[in-house]
Amino acid sequence: MLKLIVIVAAVAAGVLLLSDLRGCGSLFPQETVYDETKDESFLLAKEYAAAGRYPEALDAFRRIIQEHPDASAESNLEAGLIAFQQGDFPLAIYHFNQYLWQRPDASSRARERVVGLINSSKKRFVQEMLPGRVAEPESSVPGLEEKYLAVTRENEALKREIERLRAERGKDAASARLSAPAESVPVAAAPVPAAQTSAAEAAPPPPPEKPPVPATHVVARGDTLSGISRKYYGTTARWRDIYEANRVTLSSPSALRPGMVLKLPRP
Repeated sequence: MLKLIVIVAAVAAGVLLLSDLRGCGSLFPQETVYDETKDESFLLAKEYAAAGRYPEALDAFRRIIQEHPDASAESNLEAGLIAFQQGDFPLAIYHFNQYLWQRPDASSRARERVVGLINSSKKRFVQEMLPGRVAEPESSVPGLEEKYLAVTRENEALKREIERLRAERGKDAASARLSAPAESVPVAAAPVPAAQTSAAEAAPPPPPEKPPVPATHVVARGDTLSGISRKYYGTTARWRDIYEANRVTLSSPSALRPGMVLKLPRP
């Protein structure tokens, strides 16, 4: 009888102990779900955007997207809005589509808003690339993100190159004015025979020597394969050769990252 009482008491104590352990959150932690809106990087990116620091905000949102590719719907939406505001319509389309894919449960009003932004981005991009052509908002453009993202990046790089050349031209002109000699009495030049003058005018200037193509190129922010091809080969047509030479490191033509070292094919 005593032995039976001891067994019953032990069983009861075990049941109570198991109940206490299940109630202890430290021993049986609950699974947590990632909430990007509470991420410090997300909050910092929102502050950047509110302050007008759009490149920094876009970089912060895209870092979240890379670290949480399946739980970054709001970051994709914010990145799409910044890209749309900055006129990078293919990038905006990509991020808006990612938002719709990750948020199938979004309200109909939210989905209608994002779909409207996608259609506006397509229409404005086509109007920029093909002036005078009106794009149908409902028309689908297969592969628009991959096909035209490189084009817009290249345009940005060309704009920066033009601004740099203009600045250098202004500096050269100012330097020439400072180093020009004082005005002197002009001396009449000896007349040149008409035959020599026409021959000199008809002869074209010698073409400038092209610098040799280096073996590698370090990718900078804003670089595209088309822009790199234009820089070293004088044409955008060699972008595919560059891509094929770097298939080990490039998953797609638009997968460039600052700091990457690309091999350059021989001319």
